[in-house]
Amino acid sequence: MLGTNGFIKNNINKFATFYRLIDVAIIQLSLLLATTIYQEPYTKDLFLLSLISIITFSFFAEMFALYRSWRDGFFKEVIFYALLSWSIAFCFMLLFIFFTKSGAEYSRAVTIMWFLFTSCFLFTWRLTFGIFLRKIRRKGMNTRSVAIIGVTKEGQRLAKEILQHPETGFRLTAVFDDREASRLPEDYHGLLQGNVNDGVEKARLNEFDAVYIALPLTAEKRIADILHLLGNTTVNVQ
Repeated sequence: MLGTNGFIKNNINKFATFYRLIDVAIIQLSLLLATTIYQEPYTKDLFLLSLISIITFSFFAEMFALYRSWRDGFFKEVIFYALLSWSIAFCFMLLFIFFTKSGAEYSRAVTIMWFLFTSCFLFTWRLTFGIFLRKIRRKGMNTRSVAIIGVTKEGQRLAKEILQHPETGFRLTAVFDDREASRLPEDYHGLLQGNVNDGVEKARLNEFDAVYIALPLTAEKRIADILHLLGNTTVNVQ
């Protein structure tokens, strides 16, 4: 179905594991870079500190759904939560140093540079990859075909957002409604490919990557029937 803000519900990114590994590598490599610049040895204590920061970062990254799909138009939120997760992890690390009274064992300069390097790299790789995804999606690559069942107000709002934001990777290919084309806005005449039953049948044939049901809430039984019919297909139904 539709998200609470009218846009597409978020999906977990298929490459989430790879993104997690990049973040972990950035945290470790940033620490190594900081120690190299200040010619400080990479000790077991620093390794323990990096381990604490990685575990804490990973915990809050999962809590904030940092590795959500980048198709869903949440790029700014992804950047924000990445930096927020790292900031919280850094604070936890400082608390560990404070309560263990081990501050004398760590270089303040290295610690500060570590925080800054990691923040910069977490931001930079996401920005660079985000720009790359936008470019290839505007060219029609790395996209997913979408169909909307029900040209209601919610369905029209969803359709407009998909059409206005090709960088999300969603490509609206069809809409379905039981009403005649003459009773629908002209903007959707070219996309109309039949009634609701036609849409269900095409979805069952896997002609779309995703199907969004935008029927009125009063059609609860029909929505349930559609979900049941599409339950055994590979199409993503929302």
